[in-house]
Order: sequence, then C-alpha cells, then structure tokens
Amino acid sequence: MPQRLGDFMSFEIMGQISEKGTGKPLPGLIVQACDKNMWFDDCLGATTTDLKGYFKLEYSEREFREVFEKQPEIYLAVYEPPFTHLLNTTQTT
Repeated sequence: MPQRLGDFMSFEIMGQISEKGTGKPLPGLIVQACDKNMWFDDCLGATTTDLKGYFKLEYSEREFREVFEKQPEIYLAVYEPPFTHLLNTTQTT
C-alpha cells in the first residue's frame, strides 16, 4: 500500500520468482524494477531474491515523477548475478 514520505508517495513491489513448470523457488536472482519512458528508462531499484525466491522493492514517486508523467509504466527484469544474463522481463514493446 502506498505511503506518504514527505511530499512524495512511497510504494512497494513484492513477489516470488519460481521455475516455470516445477514451481521451485529461485534464490539469488537479481530483480530490477524500471519505469519505461519515451527516451530512456529509469531504474527504480534492484534487490536479490531470498532463499524462497521472494523479493521486495521499495521506491518513491520522486524516482519516476516527471513533467509529462503522472504514473510510472513499471516493468521488472530478472538477471543472474551480477547483471550478466537477462533471464526474463515483463517489459512490453
């Protein structure tokens, strides 16, 4: 649930990364949240999945708020450490 942090709202993204088919949790992966923009994307934060594949990212409105943008277009990218191999993304074209 969003919370107010000074003049800005703060947000959380939580989830679990698991293997397709088996549902086995995948620990130690890097999950990065980004905001898609017209010219370049902003990184809102990154974290590593825990032993059960869970992750939690926190970011504030300050990290995506721009003159023409009222809401972020968030996508997630999942990497093998250390950001060497992109495994999956929720980004759409």
